[in-house]
Amino acid sequence: MSKPVLNPTFGGANQTQNFLKVKKINEVVSYYLNDRLTHSVYKAIVTQTSHKNVRSQNLFQVESKVPEAPELTTAEVAFHIKRLLEDGVVLQFAYFYVDPATSELKLKPCYVAYSDAELGDLTRIYLLLVDLSVNSILSYLENRPSLGKEMLWEDLEADFKGENIQKLKLFFNPESYFQAPNISIPLNPEYVKDMLLEITDGLVKKGRIRKIPEVGYLVVKIKELQTLFELVDEFHFKKVFPKYKWALSDAFAAISQEERMHANDPSALPTTLFGKKRARAIEKALESDSEIKSKRKLIGVELILNLSDEIESTLKSSYQEQIRNRFHEMTDHLSKQAGRWDKLVLFISDEEFKTYPTELKRLLTEDRHIAYSPWETKGITIHSFMRMDTETIRSVIKSLSTAANVEAWKILGIRNLIELNEDSIHSVFKDEEFVRNYGKVLRKGYVRYFPWYFSILDFVGVAKLLQDLFFQGAKEKIRSEQSYFKSKNRDAAFKLEQSKIQEKLKEDEKLKPWNKSPNFRRL
Repeated sequence: MSKPVLNPTFGGANQTQNFLKVKKINEVVSYYLNDRLTHSVYKAIVTQTSHKNVRSQNLFQVESKVPEAPELTTAEVAFHIKRLLEDGVVLQFAYFYVDPATSELKLKPCYVAYSDAELGDLTRIYLLLVDLSVNSILSYLENRPSLGKEMLWEDLEADFKGENIQKLKLFFNPESYFQAPNISIPLNPEYVKDMLLEITDGLVKKGRIRKIPEVGYLVVKIKELQTLFELVDEFHFKKVFPKYKWALSDAFAAISQEERMHANDPSALPTTLFGKKRARAIEKALESDSEIKSKRKLIGVELILNLSDEIESTLKSSYQEQIRNRFHEMTDHLSKQAGRWDKLVLFISDEEFKTYPTELKRLLTEDRHIAYSPWETKGITIHSFMRMDTETIRSVIKSLSTAANVEAWKILGIRNLIELNEDSIHSVFKDEEFVRNYGKVLRKGYVRYFPWYFSILDFVGVAKLLQDLFFQGAKEKIRSEQSYFKSKNRDAAFKLEQSKIQEKLKEDEKLKPWNKSPNFRRL
């Protein structure tokens, strides 16, 4: 918050903060101060003028007791305070507090005067009152009911009918507290103006209220912004659209079609764009309505247009966090260096992989600790992932060497990951046990590519003599098969994608009559 300029009485040179300017008692000639009771009230105010009394809310108030005149009633104290205010030897401040008896937010006037013991502290007292007020309002707002559809729609309905927006529960109007009956003695207008500026600035910076131009201060938590946006957008569909169907049908139909295309794109980020477009369409429709043209804009429209950028930013942050969380859920088990082989390797079909958001695919394929490579099988591409460190490789191969009925393509996919990253794990090939296990695993993967007579040679015990030759032949067959499968799988994937596009086009054609009919609804 901005710091008020020091009161000239206390050594400041700037004259702009007149509401902090108070006179010493010896600077005035006052008939009132000759009155014993008035002077007693003044002395009581001076005694309680201390920054230490702000937090305890013990600055002088009309209800305070006057030690030298305990018989004075509240009305009589107020009478003498008015005299002192006229003389300029006392200032009236006010602050917000939460009434512990009712939990309601209230404004409390209080009074300060020049004090030798507190020289220069009126500015400090004022700033502390601002802080006290901000914290009190925060506490009050925190205990209000959370944003709900019923409350929100009640406000939007009331606004749609042209009712007074000052009564809406969605908004906080601090200015109303500075008016009767909250204040019996009028406050200095400069004090009110500056106090309101400081308080609202503090609340906005803390993210607890948001200024909606021409409307007021919206009371909503950051975590409620997306819900607010969605509920307002829904209100526009169900309440505003039916009344202005004649002006909105074409625009809403086009927007909904764009929205469906966006929703079907796995790489598309969450956005407020379509709700914003609908709000713009409503705004344009209202301009052509002679009944409402002269009135203010709809609050729902203003909320969406003013909050969409902040919500868009929140959506993106939330989306990125969700992507990171999903990435960790999918890959955290890969970080373990021991265990069953199928718990240390991740296989994802191309059909599923294509549905992943671009950012998730990037995290999966570009992580420097995780090896990635596609592997072609008959009919579909498989995306393979494995943590590339020597201990993980040892565990995977050791587990595979004793595993039964493992599909060949899985073994070959793992072999491919190891070969592509051999430079970074070359030390593992110095381990005799690993090399022995790796040979067993490769044989399981290669055996279906060996010639038909291999089993005979193996039976008579001479196959090992020709193992290198069989392995080399298997590698050539696998390489050729991969090239063939890759071509076939790409063609199949392309045809499938084209088929889906045609289906979407047909679906859009079917929906067009709905868009223009009286039964048009959100799809």
